[in-house]
Amino acid sequence: MIIGTDLSGTLIKEQAAAIGHKDWFRLMSTLLEDPSVALMGNNPNYFLEVFGVMSRYTGLNPAIDSEKKLMTKLARNLFQMCFLKSAKQAAAKNNLGYFEYLDLLKTLKTQKKDCKIALITTTPQDIVNPLLKLIDCEKLFDHICKSDLSNKPNKKELLDQFQKQNGKLTFYVGNEYSDYVACTQLGITCFLINFDSEKYKKSITSTNPKNNTNLKEQIKIPPQNICKTITELKEKIETLTTI
Repeated sequence: MIIGTDLSGTLIKEQAAAIGHKDWFRLMSTLLEDPSVALMGNNPNYFLEVFGVMSRYTGLNPAIDSEKKLMTKLARNLFQMCFLKSAKQAAAKNNLGYFEYLDLLKTLKTQKKDCKIALITTTPQDIVNPLLKLIDCEKLFDHICKSDLSNKPNKKELLDQFQKQNGKLTFYVGNEYSDYVACTQLGITCFLINFDSEKYKKSITSTNPKNNTNLKEQIKIPPQNICKTITELKEKIETLTTI
């Protein structure tokens, strides 16, 4: 049995990443001496703005694949520093981890001998271990599958890569619609915790239906796959395995 889990928004609170994104645009705003760039951090589809900002600063062309990869790497490098700073500040206030969920994972692993825990995350690779250290769970995972800095984060590709190398996931726990879509496309059972229904509605509204590549309109989330509490998640898991 292999249990997959996400990191940001699932194991740690999503505010750290959200602040990191806004700090990224604030820093680039200062470097470009353009206050309007800071406002881009409020866009739910902020990644669409990144290449324009990076192109202005570096002169690189995102239409050239090698230059686009370099721009992605440079942008995500700066972001992970902003993310880590925000996470450290939250940890200092004991406001970073979802510890009730962590306890559930530890229970599953200790009481089920054949249970393996896999962290599969699009969080930039270099800060994954430092983030785990901040919530004291570096040794919990049997597998850690990280997102390469040179590529735009893609949960489906990571999940697919993991299963090809390690076998099928029993289920995956995430927190966003994109997690559910990726799992559904690969035939993986997915449970969502800390799911922000308002953010979900906004993301659908901001999506252009004529260029709808992420299947927001085609794939619906069944209510039974959204868990409002850890107790509810535990009950769902018990339908698949015995704790």
